[in-house]
Amino acid sequence: MKNLKIIKVSHDQAYRLICENLHYCKTKNPTVVGAKYHHNIPYNSVSNAIKHGILSIEELYKLKGKTLTPEQKIKYSREGGHINGVDEISLASMDIDFNNLYRNERVFNPYSLYSADILISDQIKAYRITEHYANEYLTGNKILPEHFKAIDIRLLKYFKERQSLTEIEEGVNNYNCLLEFVFTLVNEGLNIPIREMSEEGFALDKQKVLELPKIQLK
Repeated sequence: MKNLKIIKVSHDQAYRLICENLHYCKTKNPTVVGAKYHHNIPYNSVSNAIKHGILSIEELYKLKGKTLTPEQKIKYSREGGHINGVDEISLASMDIDFNNLYRNERVFNPYSLYSADILISDQIKAYRITEHYANEYLTGNKILPEHFKAIDIRLLKYFKERQSLTEIEEGVNNYNCLLEFVFTLVNEGLNIPIREMSEEGFALDKQKVLELPKIQLK
C-alpha cells in the first residue's frame, strides 16, 4: 500500500480513533450462507491467506522455497503435539450436538479477540477429531479463498477488554493489518465480506477502509 496516511496518537486515543474509523466504514451486515467452519489466523497472516489460501505447515514451507527438516517434521507432527500436524489444517465448527458431549470434552471458542476468524464453506471435506476439542475438524486440502465466506474481526471488543500498553500496541498492529488485508482483497478482486462482530455486528465498506489512515503510537 503506497502513500498511506499515518496518524500518530497516544495509547489513550487509539481505541477512540479506531472505533470512529470502523464505524465510519459501517455498512449492512450481510447474511452469510453455507459457512460451517472457522479458522483463526493472526491478523498479519490474513493477506497471505487471501493470496495463497489457508495452507498446512508443509505447504507454507514450500511456498517459501523451504523444506521441513526431519526434526521439524517430528516437532510439528500430531505425535509431537501439534494440533494439525504438518500436512493438515485445523478447523472448528459450532455445528455439533452440545448435548452429547462427554463430561471432560472441551469446546474450542473460535470467536477470538486476538485473531481474525475466517468462516469456511460447508463444501470443504473435513473429518471430526476429538483429540484436542470436541468441535475440531481436520482437512488435508488447502483452503482456497473461493471457500472463504467471511472474515470476522472483533477489534472493538478487544480494546474494551484489553487495557495494558502491550495489549493496546497489539490491537493497533491488528488494525493496521486489517487495512493491509482489505487492500489485498480489493486488489485480488475478491468479494469476501469483512465483518466487525464484537457486539452489534456490522460489515465494513472496503472502499471506505481504503481511505483510513494507519495508526502509529506516540
